[in-house]
Amino acid sequence: MPTHRQQSFIAQLETASHPINFLGELVGSPVKVALVRSGGGAFSGAIQYRDDSHFLGHQTPANQAMVPLTLYFRHTPEGYKLYVRSPGPQHGKRLGANETGLLGAFPVESCPPSTFSLLNPNGRPISHEHLNNLRLPIHLKLNNGSLTHRRTIHDSKQIYLGTKGGAPLEITLNILELNAPYLSEPNEI
Repeated sequence: MPTHRQQSFIAQLETASHPINFLGELVGSPVKVALVRSGGGAFSGAIQYRDDSHFLGHQTPANQAMVPLTLYFRHTPEGYKLYVRSPGPQHGKRLGANETGLLGAFPVESCPPSTFSLLNPNGRPISHEHLNNLRLPIHLKLNNGSLTHRRTIHDSKQIYLGTKGGAPLEITLNILELNAPYLSEPNEI
């Protein structure tokens, strides 16, 4: 029986049309979205904003030479926990879904409980043996949600990745390293 490390790997996420990355990286600057009913009137104060830079997006990037998002897929009995390995402000954070199903990077200690399954395009689970193919098409499924898809939200012009509703997005896994340990435990067996 393979160990959790033997079933863990580092991979880049790609699609045929647009890169997958954090909105802040895709846009090239912080993504600020005005909160509805947060001000702007004569007596209501200044408009307030939320920062959506840490959410995953799938759109044309400002920088056409963008490197694909790199993640560490850590195997657990419940599924894969995904950690950011791309350099930048999200490095070391864990992927999870917020209460509305948007996928983003969160500090490990406050990440919503999120594990993912890897499915082939026919909806069947991908096993450890399939990972020997260094490039393979997948659907990413949040274990307490649905398949990852493109999503818009009413108060933003960005294209997000979410897990509630929508047509599944086929993603290509470009596996860079098999049998990958945690960064903090490089000698793990």
